[in-house]
Amino acid sequence: MQNMQTKPNRLHAVTHAVVATSKQFFELPATTQVMPVAQLTQFVNQALAKQYLVTLHFQDGTTLSGRIVRPIGERFLIQAYHSNLVRVFALAELRYINRVAA
Repeated sequence: MQNMQTKPNRLHAVTHAVVATSKQFFELPATTQVMPVAQLTQFVNQALAKQYLVTLHFQDGTTLSGRIVRPIGERFLIQAYHSNLVRVFALAELRYINRVAA
């Protein structure tokens, strides 16, 4: 009878170990990429001119995907993809920008 009770406990322990290991294995490290200011400027201006769908990665760790609508002085206005959400941002707030395949 003792053997029947230990099998579920062992299975439970092995299951938890596999889940913990797989979580650790697939956990992605936080990105530390930072584009140079000249490259950010060029990419933002190109995305604005050609109306590319882009993802902006901000210094605070947030991201926003959408289209850069227009410049506002030294800042830019981005409208989120499939949303009415807009955000005004400066180049100094960005870590990097990448184009989203449409």
